[in-house]
Amino acid sequence: MPMSKPTKRPSGESSGFHAAKKRKPNDSARATNTGPAQETILHARQIQALLTDLSSPQALQKGYVSFRGFLQGCVPARAADEGGRSEVEVVRNKAILREWVESEVKSGEKKKARKSGRFGEEGQDEDGEVEKWKTVMDGLGFASQSGNQYLLSAFASALALLVRIMSTITELTTPGTTLCRKLLSPENIRFLLRSITFHQDRVSSPFLRLLMEINKFNLGELCSTLYSSIDFSTKDLGRNLEPRKAASVADGNKIGGKDPNRPALRTVYIRFLLSFFHFGTSSVKEGVLGQKNLITPVFKHIKLDPPQLVHDILETLRTKVVNDEDVQRGVKSHVFNEWVLGHISALYTRPEPIHEEGDQSKTVALVAHEFLLNICTKPGVGGVCFPDNGWYAPSVSKTETTIYTKSSGARLTHSSQKIFNRTLSEFITTLKPFADTLQQDLLLAICISCPELISPYFSSTSTFSFDPKLSATWIGYSAFLASLISLPLPKGGFGIEADEHTPHPHHPPAVGVVIESILPRVCTRQVLTKCLQFDNALVRYLSMRLLVSAFIKLNQVMASMEKMANKFSSESLTARDWRVARYELGEEFSRRIPEVGVVVGVYNSSSSSSGPNSLAREVSAKLLMQYYTLLPEIALGKRFDVNLSFGQFLEGEDTGEDVPGMRLLEISHLLNIAKDVGDVKWWSKRAGAAYTSFTAVLLRFCISGSGALGACGVKGVKMVLKSALGQTHIFQQETEVDPFDALLESLSFAAARATSSTSSKEEFTKILAFLDNCMLRCIRTPFKYLDEVAELVKTRPAPQSPLSPLVITLAEQIPFLLTSTDDITKKETILWLERFLGNLRLISENRDAIEEIMQRLDRAWATLSSGPPPQSVPQTQTPRVRAIFPNSDATTADIDASMLERVLGAVAEREVDVTAFDIAVVLHALVHQTHSHLEEKLFSLLELLIVQVKASEAEDGHEIILKVKSLIGRSLVFSERCFERRFTEILLMLFEGGYQEALEPLVKGIEKFTDVYEGEVSGNFERLISRFVPEDRLAGMISTLANSRSPKRMVSRILTGLVKCVMEKNIILDANTLSGLVTLATLEGTKGEADDFLNILTQYISRIDSVSLLESMVAKIMEGGATVMDKLATRKPELIGSLVGKASAVKAWAMQYFQAKGLEVYPASVLLDVILRILSKEEGRKCMWLDGADQEIRDGLGKVIESVKKEFAEVLSKNPEVLSLFRRTAGLWPEIEMDMEGILKYILGDKSRSNITPETVLFVSSLLMSKDGKEELTAKKAWLLMILDYLTRRFGEEEVLSEKSTSVAKAFGGLLQSNKVNLSEWVPKGSLNALLEASLEKKINVEEVIELCAIIVDKVDPNSLDLGKHLQMILGNNKNLLVFRESGIQRGHYTMAWLIHRLFFLGKGDVNANISILDGVLVLYRGTGSIVDKLLLEVVVAIEGALGRSCASRIVSWGWVGDKNDASVSWSNVLISRSNAGLGVMIDEEKIKNSVAVFLPEATNALGGEANREVSEWGVYDELVKAENVRVGKQYDHSFMLPILGYLLAAKSKEVAGSAQGMVEKSAVGYTIMGLSSLNPNIRQASIQVLSALVARLEEATYRARNQVNHLLSSLLASLEDSPIASQPLPTVDSVFVAHCVQVLTDPSHFLYEVIMEMLLRSPLLDVWDIPHLLSTPLGSEIDYYKTTIWKLMILAQGLRSEIDLGLYRKRRVFENVFSIYQSPYAGERAKEKVVELVWSLAEVKGGGLTGVTRNGVVGWVRGVIEEKGMGEGEKSIWKMVLGRLLEGGRGGHLRDWARGGVGRWVDEIYKA
Repeated sequence: MPMSKPTKRPSGESSGFHAAKKRKPNDSARATNTGPAQETILHARQIQALLTDLSSPQALQKGYVSFRGFLQGCVPARAADEGGRSEVEVVRNKAILREWVESEVKSGEKKKARKSGRFGEEGQDEDGEVEKWKTVMDGLGFASQSGNQYLLSAFASALALLVRIMSTITELTTPGTTLCRKLLSPENIRFLLRSITFHQDRVSSPFLRLLMEINKFNLGELCSTLYSSIDFSTKDLGRNLEPRKAASVADGNKIGGKDPNRPALRTVYIRFLLSFFHFGTSSVKEGVLGQKNLITPVFKHIKLDPPQLVHDILETLRTKVVNDEDVQRGVKSHVFNEWVLGHISALYTRPEPIHEEGDQSKTVALVAHEFLLNICTKPGVGGVCFPDNGWYAPSVSKTETTIYTKSSGARLTHSSQKIFNRTLSEFITTLKPFADTLQQDLLLAICISCPELISPYFSSTSTFSFDPKLSATWIGYSAFLASLISLPLPKGGFGIEADEHTPHPHHPPAVGVVIESILPRVCTRQVLTKCLQFDNALVRYLSMRLLVSAFIKLNQVMASMEKMANKFSSESLTARDWRVARYELGEEFSRRIPEVGVVVGVYNSSSSSSGPNSLAREVSAKLLMQYYTLLPEIALGKRFDVNLSFGQFLEGEDTGEDVPGMRLLEISHLLNIAKDVGDVKWWSKRAGAAYTSFTAVLLRFCISGSGALGACGVKGVKMVLKSALGQTHIFQQETEVDPFDALLESLSFAAARATSSTSSKEEFTKILAFLDNCMLRCIRTPFKYLDEVAELVKTRPAPQSPLSPLVITLAEQIPFLLTSTDDITKKETILWLERFLGNLRLISENRDAIEEIMQRLDRAWATLSSGPPPQSVPQTQTPRVRAIFPNSDATTADIDASMLERVLGAVAEREVDVTAFDIAVVLHALVHQTHSHLEEKLFSLLELLIVQVKASEAEDGHEIILKVKSLIGRSLVFSERCFERRFTEILLMLFEGGYQEALEPLVKGIEKFTDVYEGEVSGNFERLISRFVPEDRLAGMISTLANSRSPKRMVSRILTGLVKCVMEKNIILDANTLSGLVTLATLEGTKGEADDFLNILTQYISRIDSVSLLESMVAKIMEGGATVMDKLATRKPELIGSLVGKASAVKAWAMQYFQAKGLEVYPASVLLDVILRILSKEEGRKCMWLDGADQEIRDGLGKVIESVKKEFAEVLSKNPEVLSLFRRTAGLWPEIEMDMEGILKYILGDKSRSNITPETVLFVSSLLMSKDGKEELTAKKAWLLMILDYLTRRFGEEEVLSEKSTSVAKAFGGLLQSNKVNLSEWVPKGSLNALLEASLEKKINVEEVIELCAIIVDKVDPNSLDLGKHLQMILGNNKNLLVFRESGIQRGHYTMAWLIHRLFFLGKGDVNANISILDGVLVLYRGTGSIVDKLLLEVVVAIEGALGRSCASRIVSWGWVGDKNDASVSWSNVLISRSNAGLGVMIDEEKIKNSVAVFLPEATNALGGEANREVSEWGVYDELVKAENVRVGKQYDHSFMLPILGYLLAAKSKEVAGSAQGMVEKSAVGYTIMGLSSLNPNIRQASIQVLSALVARLEEATYRARNQVNHLLSSLLASLEDSPIASQPLPTVDSVFVAHCVQVLTDPSHFLYEVIMEMLLRSPLLDVWDIPHLLSTPLGSEIDYYKTTIWKLMILAQGLRSEIDLGLYRKRRVFENVFSIYQSPYAGERAKEKVVELVWSLAEVKGGGLTGVTRNGVVGWVRGVIEEKGMGEGEKSIWKMVLGRLLEGGRGGHLRDWARGGVGRWVDEIYKA
């Protein structure tokens, strides 16, 4: 508030601080301007005397000045300070300080104030704490009353330094905390706030430092307290943030002052605000950021702040606000608006360095740039940058399909669209990218992150004009435009990323938006034409460079559009839309670029190819190339004489000498143009030229390699040369490998020899001259040589191979060569010719014709030299693949191993451009080589070559890869190597798509060699067959193999793979093949492979449904007798079992088989058991026939059983495993009287524990226990004792319980549960207790064992068991299943809880009711509403009743799981922890919050105690467990948690007392409110009591939102006073609504904060018995509509839990409104998810399914949703599941009668699905 107008004060304060401001300072005040003399402090009493001298302001000022000097002596001196204090002095001063602080604290504890004094003085409260620090408080009161500015300054400075020092000394932190809290009391904080707004810096600055030190004290311990104490509505609170003019720089008050020890007031104030960000919680940070009166001045004048302060501001905001995920995004968006970002960007003009340790190079501009990059380019980080749709509008989705028209495409711009990043859109218009590289980098980075901003940026009227002018601004702007155009395409190609549901967008973006990223609207045709015709070379060069970038970007976009169009059917509208967009984009681009004639003029005007015009000439040639490549229809409209330019370049190039780099780039562009121009004169010689244009380029290609080809590259030049050759008849075109590749390889070989020796360069030019002459002859008289080729080929034997006419021409000219040149030229030319002809033979040209010519060359060489022609490649050259053959013709299998190593390395390093010719060379080597040690390297080389070919497929199209595939396919027939492992892997890699025409030789080879290969080849067969053999040929191969005479082991392995293939592809084999396979399966072979074949064959045959096919198969099998069937009965009875019910012949055979063999033969009994397993099922312990079991089979098998029933006992004695067969027969044919006496005699007489199996126990359970009699009873007892002894030993001895022991325990438990065994009478007490002890000690973590223990406890007389001992064993075992419950509640947890509950209540209550048992149960208790925790809670309540005390009284500490500052974070897995001091409670923050969302009213009901039958009897309890809702385990139990919360609120101990703020922020208040909807009236009453206590605590708290929350809770409690809450629960939807309102009120930035506050102010009461009015009316503004809708739907979904809620929803027509929201075009994915949750909640309410289907039209509405066009399959499946859930509870007769007709049939279909 203004210091000139003090507020009215009480009479006791009339002489106070404000009154002193009206009068002039007295003489004594003026006298202190120079400062009193400082007194040296030597002991604590001296400090006390100085600070208690209140005789005058000057005396007290002297005391605090001396005290400040003393405190400075407690701080170690910096190394740079000369003459500083020693360490001894620092230690001594700290000791004096400790003594004085202790005296201050102790004196306060002894004194008893009798009255409240002046400002800053209070009486002592009941704890005796207020009187501590009385000296300081008296000094504060005196200084405030005196009005002496210098005293106030000295006081605040000393106190700030005191707080800082106490924070660094551990033993002084506690008294320091007390001092800070006293300074922050309501009376003192008001004075402190007035002081920091004072107009004099000498007063304001020290008090700001004091508050800052309080904020930083002990790592921000009091930051939240200080924030809550400050009233930010105080007038003029931010006044001192405005910059002030100072008298001199020395004062330090000037902005950017040079004295760091006396910073400006604004600097101190800003650092005070920054301390909130350093030490405050997220809510504190959000609160400070929301204070516009403080934040606005910070950024308004940041441009004038010192460099270090700017760095601190931006760095703090970046690390503590922007990167803090706990700070809400909405708060960040509100703070960092375009105005703030604009003021930060103003720092780009400040180049001053920031003097920071370790980084001396940073400037203010760079720090601002890094901050803006972080906040403006990372989506979702700082609330400024948000993910967008790239070039699509925000409202567009990936699945939308629109008919693309010109009006919706090219004319659509962002001026008519909404965008996601509105803030950035406004901000980037303020940047100046043409003036500052950092601003340019920022703008480009923003455009990369948010591509949607490019179009609106150029739509702005403030955009710079691009009219040409030679100025720094225009040059900078052109550089920016070129960089902007060169930006990469948006994510996903156009801005919408692909996902698993929608791999690509269905329609193209607006052309008007796309074109702005390619060539912005400022670059019009008129402007660009002016730029190209400008009279300055630099302007022209930059303009052409910009156009080149635009062409490159256009090419990328058009290629992406074509790729998208190819993903759809060519006939679809979507593909048409993409292609139309591509065409319109090219049209729009053509309208903006200059005419091609302008570019031609610029190119021609460049007079020379070197000097300053070389750059312009190269870029103009490149621009022309782009015209011809992308817009040929425009380029060809203007004639460009490429021959003239081409000829000028080739002048002087015939020698192949090096030329300047720019010229090479230029010729590469001209070569690319030559590809598209049809009138290039390749075969004409210029006057004085040695070669034709074609040969001149070929010379450059061979001599200098790819480096001399510029941007065109090797592939580009080869394409140009091949296109030139395509118009001639020089080469044949029938082979897979182009003969031109063979020519290039031979010339490269000759060039390599030439470059290795200077004398050979001239010879190479003569070779080219010879070749050039031959090619010209072939071109001029092509038909002559074609006829000669035809005649030559006819004379050769078949098969006839093609031959290139150039070969005939070369042969014709060889004699002339030998007579017209010197010997050296002859040698080099012959070497080259042999190499070339050998290469042609490698690619399968006519071998005989080539051989004849090579013989001529050999004879010619013999006349010139005495040795074979050298073929080695110089070591300095990169070898080609062809170099692996040392000879010229590559006819032998000799391979140079060292050269192979060099080639492998070169190919691996990608130093070789791979061609189909290289692969032909390696294939030739693999087929003919004889050295096995080289085979692996050749395969590696082939694999590398194919990988590179596949990688180049995307660049060169499919031509080369198709040739390679054809080449490999043709090579497969040459050798059997195609079935080797490495070659198989290469084939699988190359032919990923399966069978192709090129693989026909392979398939024929497989069919041919199937009957030959063994060993490793068979493994490759399966892989090759499954991938490449067509389906229509698989059956034939299997038929061939089935009748094969090959080794059976091999056949079985191959057939296993074949049968897998036909089974996976659902191919049905014929009866002959099947019979052959079955017969083959019975032959002898390797057991493992034969068994695999039998298993897969059984699976295949069991899937065949055709009875006639199976009958035919069996008939063919049995044509030669029943031998095969007999073998199958032994080896694979499952196959016969699968056929018994389908083939009558197998039925007949089975009957005869059993009648002939009986059951004495072991296979017969096993076969019968298998057949019965297939035809029957088990329900519980009873066997039943399947519905489809054939009656004839049943009768026939019954007769078999009747005839052999007397043999069962004998068979059982030999084979105990068939006991299951006996049990099945007894259940399936109960009318047949078995030989029970014999079987019983065997069972009782078998004393071997090894024969104890689960089947034995099940057998006893089903048959043996039905007999009575003295003999049987004795046998039962003996057998039970054996079982108990067996289990006791197994539980005690086995470290990990075996599967057999587990199954026996489970089966034995089932036997005991059948109530046929009286354990109490038949088994000794010791045996039972021994089994329980072994179980609970060793195997307490095994569910089956614990369930057996529970059944024993349930069935045995309690007097026979050591109940107390067993209970102690459970609670003391750390392997108890209840200890591990983090992954959810399992069945073992229910069993263990019941066992603890039962053992406790069966035992003597007084004995078990002790602290030890109580603590053991509490540690296992988790506080949830599940049955597990309810049983444990009943035990706890029983013990509390016996002891007469509550466990709450033993709580010594509590906290929230997830609190980072809590030292008890290790308790996060349990609710209650015990220690020597008592109990600690750790409440899970997430679980208590989740308890609101998953609340179930019925989950709060108690189980009913020990007398409840559902709890006391194991069988009934087991059914109760199965019916439990899984949600109850995810919410806290109110019956336990509410008393705990009430106790914490009422506790006086600080360690135990609950914070009201914590209760609110951690959702404990919302959880308590949910108790009002409980079906238990006690819970509802307890909730009211806890809420009442919380209201009382909130009134005393300093929590900022206390008033708002208190208002809400008071309104709720007042509304419940006269309501029927005692007899009727509150509707769940109302409780959920109020619970969420609490969270809204704690966050002032919440979008519903104002709405909820208006609701509270409108009425003192809440309508809590109806759906809240706010849920049925629109909430929030139009901008918040989407968020508001989701919020409403969330509450409605969570609030539908009971029939009361369902009635309210029907009354208020909630479902109708919700359905309309779902079908709204504005509904987002999250809103739709909430609607699904609501309908699912409807299905879970009792009667909700029937009500929703019959009264709310859910079925009809869901049907409309599912049948809606455009809905994804995932969404449809979700709604089908929801509808099925609805129909589960309403599937009775009423719903059947209601759902008739079409709807009924549709419901049936959905229900079945």
